[in-house]
Amino acid sequence: MESLVQEVETNQKSYSEEEWSEVEERYLTLCAERIALYENKLNSGEREKINRLIGKYNAIKVKHDLRNIKEDFHDLAGQTRSFINELSKEE
Repeated sequence: MESLVQEVETNQKSYSEEEWSEVEERYLTLCAERIALYENKLNSGEREKINRLIGKYNAIKVKHDLRNIKEDFHDLAGQTRSFINELSKEE
C-alpha cells in the first residue's frame, strides 16, 4: 500500500485517465484482497498506518477528480457562451 500511495503521489499530475483507472483498480484490489486477508493480524500501529495511507490515497484521488470537474465546467461555460452568441445572432 505504501509503495502504491507514493507512486500515485509522485505521478498524479502526469497520469492519463487510463492510468488513473489502472491505479484505481490496483488500489481496490489491494484493499479487497491484501488488507482484508491480513486485517485481523494487524496490530494497532499497522492498522493506523494503513488507515493513513488509505486516507492519503483518497485525498489525492478526490483532488484529481475535482480538477477534472473544474475543467469540465470551464469547457461547459465556453460552450454556453458560444451557444448564447449563436442564438442571439439575427439572421
